[in-house]
Amino acid sequence: MRALRQRLEESLFRYAERAEHEPAVRARVKAVVRAGMRAAIVEKERTGSDRLYRQLRALALRWARWRAPRLARRFVTDPARMDQLAAVQDWEDRVLDVTGHWPVREATVAVKHETACPYADLAARDPRICTDLVHALETETFRAIQPRYRLVPLDRLLSRGDTHCVFRHELAPPGDGR
Repeated sequence: MRALRQRLEESLFRYAERAEHEPAVRARVKAVVRAGMRAAIVEKERTGSDRLYRQLRALALRWARWRAPRLARRFVTDPARMDQLAAVQDWEDRVLDVTGHWPVREATVAVKHETACPYADLAARDPRICTDLVHALETETFRAIQPRYRLVPLDRLLSRGDTHCVFRHELAPPGDGR
């Protein structure tokens, strides 16, 4: 059963990779992501259960570990530079139809302001979508590429009524032991 799940997830992950260049695939991926989030929210609201949310989070972490080496090979020539690692979030945003810009993109820190997100309405209903699930996905992905990586907790969010989400990515100095 586990091998079947792994094959199914890998097919799903490979399909999601295609979303960057195929608008029809991107629309389907967004619809599936929204449906999963919506189902977890409804389950929590109706029954108080976090079962679906925990499953979504676990799936997101498996996706993070699966995609990290692929994205690193494709976009990152120097994983010790945050300005290069930032390309990973740019890819993810293209796949998921999130828009924004980088007011800071330097060797040890990069800050992205995401100005439009097709999931903000759902995250307004369950803030954990951003503060926990997305944070964990980003952290797991980037740490698989660069162990010194840290994502500052997400507290400025579209889902909370802010004008943009703020993602502050940092690299600890070598030997810091984070």
